[in-house]
Amino acid sequence: MSSQVDSNATAIYTGTWVNWSKGPIFGSQITLNAQSAQVLSSFLGIYVTYVGVQLWQILSFALHQRRSKEHPVNAWHHQSQLVFRNITSPWSAAKVFAEQLWAWRKSDRHTVQWSIIYALAALIYGVAFAGLSVIAASEITKGVGTARLLRPTHCAVFDSRDTNGAQQSNRWAQALLQSGSSAAQYARSCYPGNSSITADCDYYPVQYLDYDVSHDATCPFSDGICKMNETQPLVIDSGLLDTQRQLGINSRPNERLQYRRKLTCSPLRTTGYSRNFNVTRANNDDYPGDIGDTKMGYEYGPVVGNNFNYTTAYDTHTVLDLVRYTVEPYAALAGHTNELQSWTPIAALNRTDADVQLVLIGFNSMQYLQRCEDPVFKATTFIPTGEMEGEPIGFWSPNFFMSAIACAESHDFCNPNNDKCTGFGGAYQSAIAGFQLGLNKQQERILYRLSSSMALGSLSPILTGRGGEALVAQETSHGINGLQQAPLPDDQWEIEVQSWFKGSMAYLQQEVQQYPRRSAPTQFTTVHNDQWTQNMCHNQLTLDTQGTVSYSMFGLCFTIILGTLIILLAFVSEPLVSFFQTHKVNRRGTNMPTHGHDAGTEHHCERCDDEKKSLDRARTHRYGTLSTWLSPPLRFVRRSSYRHRDWTLNNMFQLQRIFLESRDVGPWKGWDDAVPVTVGKGVEQILWRGWSQADLVAKGEVAEGSDKNDEQSDSVSGASNSNIAENHPSHGPAGSVHGHVHIVDTHQCDSNIQEVEKPIISPVSDLSEENRGFKTRTTIEEVKTVPRIKRKPVSGASMDE
Repeated sequence: MSSQVDSNATAIYTGTWVNWSKGPIFGSQITLNAQSAQVLSSFLGIYVTYVGVQLWQILSFALHQRRSKEHPVNAWHHQSQLVFRNITSPWSAAKVFAEQLWAWRKSDRHTVQWSIIYALAALIYGVAFAGLSVIAASEITKGVGTARLLRPTHCAVFDSRDTNGAQQSNRWAQALLQSGSSAAQYARSCYPGNSSITADCDYYPVQYLDYDVSHDATCPFSDGICKMNETQPLVIDSGLLDTQRQLGINSRPNERLQYRRKLTCSPLRTTGYSRNFNVTRANNDDYPGDIGDTKMGYEYGPVVGNNFNYTTAYDTHTVLDLVRYTVEPYAALAGHTNELQSWTPIAALNRTDADVQLVLIGFNSMQYLQRCEDPVFKATTFIPTGEMEGEPIGFWSPNFFMSAIACAESHDFCNPNNDKCTGFGGAYQSAIAGFQLGLNKQQERILYRLSSSMALGSLSPILTGRGGEALVAQETSHGINGLQQAPLPDDQWEIEVQSWFKGSMAYLQQEVQQYPRRSAPTQFTTVHNDQWTQNMCHNQLTLDTQGTVSYSMFGLCFTIILGTLIILLAFVSEPLVSFFQTHKVNRRGTNMPTHGHDAGTEHHCERCDDEKKSLDRARTHRYGTLSTWLSPPLRFVRRSSYRHRDWTLNNMFQLQRIFLESRDVGPWKGWDDAVPVTVGKGVEQILWRGWSQADLVAKGEVAEGSDKNDEQSDSVSGASNSNIAENHPSHGPAGSVHGHVHIVDTHQCDSNIQEVEKPIISPVSDLSEENRGFKTRTTIEEVKTVPRIKRKPVSGASMDE
C-alpha cells in the first residue's frame, strides 16, 4: 500500500483553518512552520511584557490617586508617591521600594510594613508578567491541541474495480496484503491491551477506535452449528463513531455522519461438518496431492470456482511437515449476487442481514507445552517423548486438524441531522441504504469514502495472505521452527477475534487517513473532482505535527485586543481622569469648568448638601440608573482637583522646575503640563551649568566637609533654611522637600490654635492658571519678610494636627 501513498503528501497545511470539533470560534487557528512560529512567539513575549508595563502604569496611577492626601503626611508617603508617579517598570519600582525600605528601616512599624508590601507587590507583579510573557505563546497553542490538516496531493478511494486478469489480481492481492498487514501491525502496537505502544501511534486523529465486548448473545447462526456447550458467543460493538471526532474528517456539524460496526462470533462445531477421504486417481484433479494422501474436508460451503463442495480440504500429512499455524479466511457479503461472491455459505451459516466471515485455523505441527481447554485451540492429548527423573516428558497435541470461527459482521450508518439510521446490515446493504437517509452532498461524499474502507476492512481482507501471522498465539510460539506453543489461556479464541476486530478498525483509520495522500490515480483508485470531494480532500486531520505549531485565533485575538485596550487605557486614563478632576458636571450631564475653588476644598454646609441631593435626584430622573451608577465615581474624580495637582507636580520635570526656580532659573510656563518649558525663545535665555559642591554648600544643601562639628552643621542648616525660604516656591508639590521653611499657616484656624512652624511637606495648594506664574515669586518675597516663628505647643493638639 505504501506504493499508493505519496510521501510528500504528509506535509502539513500552513495557514488559517477551522477545527470544527472545537467550533468556529475556539476551533479557528493558524498553523505556522517552525521558523514563523518562533517569530510569532517572540513577538507575543515582547508584546505581553509591554502590556505588563502599561498595566503597571495604570495601577501606579490609581494607587497614586488613591493615596493622595490633602492633609499633612510624612516624607515617606511623598517618596512613595514619587515612585508611583515616575517609575514605569515594576522591577525598577521594586528596587526603589527596597531601597526606601532600607532607608526607613528604623522608622515606625506602619512605614516599614507598607514599604515591605509595596516592594513585594512590585516584585510579584514583575515576576508574574515575566512568566506570562514566556508562557503566553505556549498557552495559546495548548488550547488548540496537536491536530493538523494534511496538505493533499491526489485524493482517491482505494478499491478493486480493475482486477481483471491474473496479473492484475496478483497486484491487487499484494496491495491488499500490504494494507492489511500495516493495519494489523498498528493495531497490535497502538490499541489497548498491548505493551509495545510507540511514538508512531500519534498520527491518526485518535490513537484507537474504542469498542465494547459482551457475551450476552445467542448463536448468530442456526442452532446446532455453534459450540454453545463450551463457550458463549462474543459480541464486539464499536458504538457510533463520529466522522469528525474519531475519523478526523474535518467538517461542520451538519456535514457529518455516524458509523457503527458490530461483530458477533462463535466457534463452530467440526463434528458433522467435516469428514476424511483419501486422494485417489479418480479425484486427484479435484483434490491436489499425492495419491493415497488422507484429506480432511470441511463442509461449510463451497468456494466459488472450485469443483468440490468442501470449503477446504486439509492434508493430514501436514502434521509431519514442521508447519506452523495456517489461517484461511472466507467471506460472503449480504445483498451481493452469487457472481460477486467468493464463497457460498451453507444454509446453517447463511445470513441475509449481515456479512458472514469464516476463519479456519490449521494447527499443523504445533506442539503445546501445556494443556489448553480453549474451544478453538483445545489440546488435551499428551504425547510423551521421554522421561526425566521418573516423570514423563512430552507435549500436548491439538485435538483438531482445523478449527472454525464464524462471525456475523454488520454495519450501520446514521444521519445526525435527522437521527435516521440504516439499521444493521451487510457492508453493501448499509452503503446503499445510507443514501436514503436524506444526506446532503457533503455527507454523500463521506458515505462513499467510508463504504469502500469498511468493505475492505472486514475480517476476510484483513486476514487474507497473512497465514499464521494473523494469530496472537503464534507470537508466543518458540523453539525449533517456532513449533512449541507457550501456554494459552482458555479464552484464546476471544483474544484472536478481538485482535482481528482491532485490525479492521485500524484499517478504517488507515484508509480514511490515506485518502488525501495518494501518489497518483492508479487502477486501484477512484477519483472524484466535484467541489464537495475537494472540500473533503482538504479537510483531513492528523496528529502528525511535523514540527509545525498551531495558535488559537481566539487566543491571539483575545491577547492582542485585551493588550491593546490596556495600552489605550494607559494613554487615556491620565488625561481623562484629569479632565473630570478639573471640571464639574452640571445637572444636564454637560461639562463646565470650575471657577474660584475646587470641590475638594469646598466648605461643608447643609445648603450644599441639599443642592447635591437635589442634583442627584434630577440626574437619576433624567438619565435613569446609568447616571446613578456613574454618579459616585464622577463625584469622586470631580472632587479631586488636589489629586490632579499632586500627580502633575510629582512629575520629575515639574520637580526639576521647582528645584531650578529655587535657584532663580526661569521663568517657566506649563505648570500643568508633563514637561514645563522656560519662557522665551531658545536656550540662551537660561545659563545654568549645574551646580558644584561649593554651590551646594553655599545653598545649605550639603555640609562643606564631613569632618565639621555640630555647630558648623547647625550654621549651614540655618543658612540652608534661610536661602530656601528666599528662593523656593511656597506652593511646591507633595514630596518636593529640600529642607524646612518656616511659614505662617494662613488657613482659618480656631482661636485656640496659635501660629506654628510647618514643614514644606505641607499639601499642594490651589494652583489654577489664574494664580500661577510670577505670583509665586511674589509669595516668596512675602515669605522673606516673615520672621522666624518658634513653634508654640498647643494644648491637646498632636504633631500631625
